[in-house]
Amino acid sequence: MDSIDDAMQFQCSDTLFLQAQGFQNLVSVFTDLGGRTGRCGRGGFLYGFLVGGYVCGALQENGFGDSFAEVLIIMAIGTALILICGIAQLTFLHGLDKALEYVFWPFWPGALVKIILGAVIIYYMPKNGTRRGLE
Repeated sequence: MDSIDDAMQFQCSDTLFLQAQGFQNLVSVFTDLGGRTGRCGRGGFLYGFLVGGYVCGALQENGFGDSFAEVLIIMAIGTALILICGIAQLTFLHGLDKALEYVFWPFWPGALVKIILGAVIIYYMPKNGTRRGLE
């Protein structure tokens, strides 16, 4: 990085991706198993958010994410990592059939909506005083 401005740009872009993952986490809290959160371990999903956030930030830092399609791919990768970690944990506790039945199948349509919404927010969010708009 050549200047403080470059460092700030990287920091702001990382923060934006982590905030999008946090937004997905917040939405997930309200849609989590219909209020039956006490019946399953959620440690896998919490680890998944760390892994997904790190990978999304690393991809963006390395120049991936300049187009809307790339941002969409990054959001899909982050969501997939979160789901993989969570399903792996629940598979260990309850078996693959139960993990898919309670965690994946009911929520994959919502996950797709969150991926698209997150990509739209990230791509069209003003950065560095510039604006990519829907004009």
